[in-house]
Amino acid sequence: MGSAIELMAQGRYGYRRWDAPYRFIGPEQGGSDNSLRAPAFAKCQSNGLCDCKEFHRVIGKTRWHRDYPELQRTWRRLMMLLMPSLGYGVSNDELRVYQRDLWGMRDSGETCVIELGGLAAKNLKTPSDRKSFREERIELIKTRIGKCESGPKLVVMYGSGSKEAWNRISDCHFVHGECVKPGRTLFAFMRSPTAIGETDDKWIRLGERIAERL
Repeated sequence: MGSAIELMAQGRYGYRRWDAPYRFIGPEQGGSDNSLRAPAFAKCQSNGLCDCKEFHRVIGKTRWHRDYPELQRTWRRLMMLLMPSLGYGVSNDELRVYQRDLWGMRDSGETCVIELGGLAAKNLKTPSDRKSFREERIELIKTRIGKCESGPKLVVMYGSGSKEAWNRISDCHFVHGECVKPGRTLFAFMRSPTAIGETDDKWIRLGERIAERL
């Protein structure tokens, strides 16, 4: 790995601020342009996190944040899960507004969108260095959840292939489609939003159950 890419592999965690009350943790960012993302991360990051809109503007991907944005496939269902807790609807138009103006935003959002791995890959079958820095990243993510003075209200972990890491971060047992509240934070576990067999209704129903428990 080049030095800039190595720094991203070690230090890039996602979008927004560590003190956000709603946090989503996935396996890795999608894409195949690490050589483009690495300098953008170096320019935009603060404590390992970037503003979602700013980061994508720097790498030239503006379709997620234009006036009438395209809905990003993974984010769409994650937002569906969150909307009942915020009192918002789940129509595509409402999700577009939330994605454009609030999702992973440093100043105006309430979400922190975190990745277990710092590098981008098209999918989990794509060759990528997923082992370097993994242990320290798991420990840092876990520490950041516990370090917040009041604790996050909700932590959603998705991707059953990473369930061992999710178990360690949450000190809970991963069962997809379930949520548990061992303390002040509610943990919810799901398969990947884009996995075969996942439906909007499944995500909306879990979102409603989460809202009842927060």
